[in-house]
Amino acid sequence: LTNEALNMIKDEQIKQRYDLALEALSGKKEYKVSHILAKTKFEINKAKKSLSNNSFADVAKTFSIDEKSSKSGGSLGYIIEGAAIKEFEDQFKDLKKDEISKPFKTALGWHIVQLSDVREVAPAKYEEVKNKIKLSLAEENKQQIINDLVENVKIELY
Repeated sequence: LTNEALNMIKDEQIKQRYDLALEALSGKKEYKVSHILAKTKFEINKAKKSLSNNSFADVAKTFSIDEKSSKSGGSLGYIIEGAAIKEFEDQFKDLKKDEISKPFKTALGWHIVQLSDVREVAPAKYEEVKNKIKLSLAEENKQQIINDLVENVKIELY
């Protein structure tokens, strides 16, 4: 099935998918963001108060309930404009470099974010992502093959 799905892909399709991605990223910014996540307003206010005597990274390691990012000082890395939930992105988009937000709430809990950097999105070169795009297209093709088989199957009961 995988071989069949891969054989269906033409180089033009890969290039077309790459060009669509380039177009979608054109003119967008990406933001280097760190955050502290807490369950309650009380806990996030404790973390905010702790920021007056400690670095953001140290406070994130101590207070944040986001286990993955807290280990790296709250770092979420670069987030492409439009990729985060709106209420989260609205908080960091208006910050100045190295500025820390006021506490705010989302469906995940209470946050404080810090903006470390803003830059224009620099898309990967075609040759660097060509194989990933091909695999993605192959997965789509496999799903279409399966859907077609299911749709056209004839079952007879005896």
